[in-house]
Amino acid sequence: MKEENKGTPQNKWSRIYRKRWFFPAVYLVVAALLLTAVIWFQNVGNQMPGLVRKEIHILQIYMTKMHNR
Repeated sequence: MKEENKGTPQNKWSRIYRKRWFFPAVYLVVAALLLTAVIWFQNVGNQMPGLVRKEIHILQIYMTKMHNR
């Protein structure tokens, strides 16, 4: 029985690994995810200063009201 299965791959993944397109596709997916992550974090970094300014303004208003009591 082992002799019959000798020419076939052990499992589904080993069959996929043998395809010529598999590793280039994996590299493209990883590169796309990394590029997406970099762009995402750069965009978040650009939005943060505006949020910080708003929070400081809100704190200033709150502190002014507390001081005037």
